[in-house]
Amino acid sequence: MNFDKWPDWLRWILVLPASLGAYFGIQVIIAVANSFAPVPESMINLWCKFINSIAGPAALVWVGAIIAPKHKFVVAITITVIHAILNAIVLTLAIISGRHSDPTWLLVGACIIGIVSTIVVCVMLHEKEISVA
Repeated sequence: MNFDKWPDWLRWILVLPASLGAYFGIQVIIAVANSFAPVPESMINLWCKFINSIAGPAALVWVGAIIAPKHKFVVAITITVIHAILNAIVLTLAIISGRHSDPTWLLVGACIIGIVSTIVVCVMLHEKEISVA
């Protein structure tokens, strides 16, 4: 989709809602697709969490940066930092409360994978900006 013809003010307003929509949309698509896999439920859950840890955060940053009219790399970095902070908060609360069904190593691993995937998207966007300039 070409957002260049949209007014800048509208694109700035849509950065966060579109990013969150992409994040949750990817989560739902992967969950539905994995529900049709002919493998044991425990394997599906583990695989789904792994893929969601990569794809959701990557979509969050990518869509936000694509919609932003200017400063795409700065937007990507900002969303990455916000995502990392929220991950740290959720992880800390889950560990402190002990109210999580997954092993702690899986929670920590998912958070780390998600943060790494957002950083990879930032690097890709930065390289794209450099090649265009």
